[in-house]
Amino acid sequence: MIVRNNKKAAVAKSTVKGVVMALIAAVLWASGSITLKIGLEKVDTFTAAAIRVTMAALVLTTVAFSRKPEERPKLNTYGARNLWLVASAGLLTYGIGAIGYVTAMHMIGPARLLCSPLRRRYFCCRCRY
Repeated sequence: MIVRNNKKAAVAKSTVKGVVMALIAAVLWASGSITLKIGLEKVDTFTAAAIRVTMAALVLTTVAFSRKPEERPKLNTYGARNLWLVASAGLLTYGIGAIGYVTAMHMIGPARLLCSPLRRRYFCCRCRY
């Protein structure tokens, strides 16, 4: 009689899925940065940031509320304080931070932005631009 450890197999399968999802996310993020740089040739930074954030909000909201009814977010269960904190984080990152990101992208380009000295120092990224 052969007994398999299903927990280890499930963890290994989950790890592989996680790595694949991380690779897909990295490719999409890099593609988005290059596409943004091309789009910034004729669009000002504030308009680009507004369009970028609005599109992301539409996609995320559609995905969140198109799930099965039992899996949909129930906002009344999170509490006002937590929702306020999450909204504040969104304002800082996708509001103010997005404008800074798009402005930097316009000024220095995707290669220098994504391989900045700060990133090289902390993540050992050796980029040439």
